[in-house]
Amino acid sequence: MPNIADVGCGNWNGGKPLTTWYVDNIKFPGAIDAAEPVVVVPRTAPATLVNFESNDSSGYAITNFGGASTSVVADAPAGGSAGSAAALKVISVGEGWAGTTFLKKPAKTSLISTGKMVAKANIYSPTAGQIIMLKLENPDVPGLVAEVRATSVVGWKTYSFDFIVGGDTNNDYPMASLFLNFNGPKSDAPFYVDDISFNGAVGAELTATGPAVTPVLVNFESNDATGYAFTDFGGNASSKVSNAPAGGSAGSTSALKIVSVGECWAGSTFLSAASTLLASGNSVVKANIYSPAAGQVIKLK
Repeated sequence: MPNIADVGCGNWNGGKPLTTWYVDNIKFPGAIDAAEPVVVVPRTAPATLVNFESNDSSGYAITNFGGASTSVVADAPAGGSAGSAAALKVISVGEGWAGTTFLKKPAKTSLISTGKMVAKANIYSPTAGQIIMLKLENPDVPGLVAEVRATSVVGWKTYSFDFIVGGDTNNDYPMASLFLNFNGPKSDAPFYVDDISFNGAVGAELTATGPAVTPVLVNFESNDATGYAFTDFGGNASSKVSNAPAGGSAGSTSALKIVSVGECWAGSTFLSAASTLLASGNSVVKANIYSPAAGQVIKLK
């Protein structure tokens, strides 16, 4: 309908001057003519760091949904990203699926790629045991979504989100959203987010804060200075012995013997330390243990 309702048409029934038009090469998506050059837009997966600083070049833009509210603040709790002057404050209220879309890259751009499937973020949680979910998707391809969940601890922690399961490197994921306290009890206690990294970008390490951290080795020897003391519960019986089975710790003359009887939850408390027993970057506890049977569950609390 060339020149529809244009010059000379006072209404749809009015006349208009005679004009002659010519039409050729009507192309619907994907069609080209032989003489037209093919322009191929390459796929890219740039290293991207969202840190909310004044020089942040990620192109982040915030869109909240489900009742979440956010603001970039300069007063995040101590212990966050080293050298940081800004972080994203998130109050997760409203719907169980309340969240925040914080990054949307152009088409043909992906936030994950082969060999770089792990995204990281420094996040402060006011409570432990909440679900933190990072969602990647392609808004132009319905259903192309990848989600990874983590469980929160109190305070700052660097969380890793591995999209090796659920992510498809044959497709692009240009959009990222965070769900803090996903489907959990909502409150106005804020979360804080900083240094979200994709495709191998390196964010700032967390600042060392909190109680003094002292390496602790409980070996039950005569020179053990940890102050260990046994408190059995549920029927357990523990004692320090010098006749543990062969094959134990090299050079050891003493070990803790535990006879586990009574309740299913029977156990032995053996240490109450003056400093924290876990620290950022040092969250693995090791122990040499002799078991009389295979397939039993050993729990460290």
